[in-house]
Amino acid sequence: MLCLDSEVFSALSTDITLINLLGGIKVYQPDQPNPAPDKNKFKAVVFEEISDPPASFADNKEVATRITYRILVYNWESLLPIMNAVERIMIGINFVRHSSSRLHELPVGMRGKEILFITLRECV
Repeated sequence: MLCLDSEVFSALSTDITLINLLGGIKVYQPDQPNPAPDKNKFKAVVFEEISDPPASFADNKEVATRITYRILVYNWESLLPIMNAVERIMIGINFVRHSSSRLHELPVGMRGKEILFITLRECV
């Protein structure tokens, strides 16, 4: 089992374009405290690994795993610039975009999207 949380966090939280779009380093995991939604300030990217099943075996050992991350993008304005930055960053660390969908049950006026990214990694 591989954990890529630190790699994903590092990539997202050090990208100058994304930091500028979010108005600071606003990259979180679901178990971290998130700021209360403020219509003038709240923008965030929340990420979490949602699966890592074995992808291939050799000699009864797992040699590769398929890892899926869910990234949630929140903003009171347009989501597209933030989503484009997130996609560019994730592709840069060898993920591919799998799908995206609109988030429901958000405060009135807030927008949110869920994006799934997948990577295939060798087990070391």
